[in-house]
Amino acid sequence: MLRIHLMQNWYCLSDEAMEDALIEVEAMGRFAGIDLLPEVIKLLVEAGSPVNLQDQVGDTPLHDAALQGRVEAARVLLDAGADVHANNNAGQTPLDLARQNGHGNVVAVLQAAGG
Repeated sequence: MLRIHLMQNWYCLSDEAMEDALIEVEAMGRFAGIDLLPEVIKLLVEAGSPVNLQDQVGDTPLHDAALQGRVEAARVLLDAGADVHANNNAGQTPLDLARQNGHGNVVAVLQAAGG
């Protein structure tokens, strides 16, 4: 489903409306239960998708990576300038979510980034 969506909307990567593409793709990956490839994240970031854009509950893509325990996605987002201290609407940081869900590998990456 994710691959089909990306292929169908590939032309939109240079469109101003793709600002929230990273949030949408992260949500689709979470819903489908698939690990978003770091290469896809890199592509969206390079195309201009903001890494610190928040969804309706205040989560950033880094919050999603921390929640799901996706260490490589977290690294890519941090390298792209994701805010390790961003708070969602519940006041949680990505580090909080990684700890609460037992994702020690993501906790280590976030702490190394200053979280």
